[in-house]
Amino acid sequence: MNKQIIINGVGGQGVIFLSQILSKVTLNKGFKIKVAETLGMARRGGSVISFLKIGDYNSPMIIPKDGDILICLHENELDNGLYYLKENGKIYLNSNKYFDATQVALKHNNPKMTNVIFLGYITKDRDFPFSYEEIIEVLPEKSKNYFDIGYHESKSN
Repeated sequence: MNKQIIINGVGGQGVIFLSQILSKVTLNKGFKIKVAETLGMARRGGSVISFLKIGDYNSPMIIPKDGDILICLHENELDNGLYYLKENGKIYLNSNKYFDATQVALKHNNPKMTNVIFLGYITKDRDFPFSYEEIIEVLPEKSKNYFDIGYHESKSN
């Protein structure tokens, strides 16, 4: 498998945590992975972007318009992520126009789990390269319930 995944959001949303989870799944599947992160977390709310390159790549950085998948955890960061996404790339956007994982997390009194809820939700997409079973296997115990909430959320795109 060769995939280039962009995960972006703002400081405090768990972009780095999602990168770590998807990296663990990738390694469990026996694929090579390169990860690069640009942090804006010196102040809460700063832009954060993480690149995951799965397969045979030399550099961890994704060049503009070359990414396959964008996981955008905050709609205000969409343009920053689109800069790296290829024309026919897949977008997963946490937004009240699509699936609002932030509101679901608030409803369950745990806004820190927005990223895990959103990951659960996008795992339902058959085009997403990681399955429910592969991800749940590497999640910390405290995150599994929130992953299930996202996965089983009935609101459709």
